[in-house]
Amino acid sequence: MNRYLLITILTSIFVSPAVFAQEPFEEDPAPREAMEHEVYMHKMELEERQHEARMDFNRESRQIELERQKMELLKREGEINFDQKMRELELEKQRMAIKQKRLPRKNPAFSGQSSGEQILPLLAVCFIVHILVAVWVYQDIRRRNAGSGIWIVLGLLTGLFGALVYAVVRLGDSRQPQS
Repeated sequence: MNRYLLITILTSIFVSPAVFAQEPFEEDPAPREAMEHEVYMHKMELEERQHEARMDFNRESRQIELERQKMELLKREGEINFDQKMRELELEKQRMAIKQKRLPRKNPAFSGQSSGEQILPLLAVCFIVHILVAVWVYQDIRRRNAGSGIWIVLGLLTGLFGALVYAVVRLGDSRQPQS
C-alpha cells in the first residue's frame, strides 16, 4: 500500500506543474472546421438539388411544349385534310354538273323533239286562248249592247289578264243604273 501512496504523491508532484503549465483549454479547432465543412457540404447539396429541380422543370416544360406543338400540328393537319376533302367534293360536284350538261335531256312530254318543237304546242295553246278571250269579249259587248272595240283588241293582246280586267270593269258597269 505504501507503494501505491508513493506513486500517487510522485505523480501528483510531477504531473501538476505539467498540467498547470499548459495554456488555457480552448475548443479543438478541428471540430469547428468539420462543422463548417459539413454546413458547406449541406449547402452545396441543397444547391445541387435546386439545380436538378430546375433542370427537371425545364425538361418537363419542354416536353409539355412539344406535346402542345404536336397537338397544334395534328389540328392543322385535320383542317388541311378537311379542306382537301371539301375541294374534292366540290370538284366532283362540278364534274357531275358538266356531265349532265353534256348528256341530252329527255323530257317525257316532248321526248325526241327539239326545243323549237317543244315550244310550238305551248304557243298554239296561248294563241287559241287569246282568240277565245277576244271572241268572248266581242259576244258580251254585243249581248249587252255596251262597250267598245278596244276591249276586243285588249283581250286579243293580253289574253286572260285582259279578260280579267274586262270582267272587273263590266261588274262595275252593271252596278250603275242604266238610263
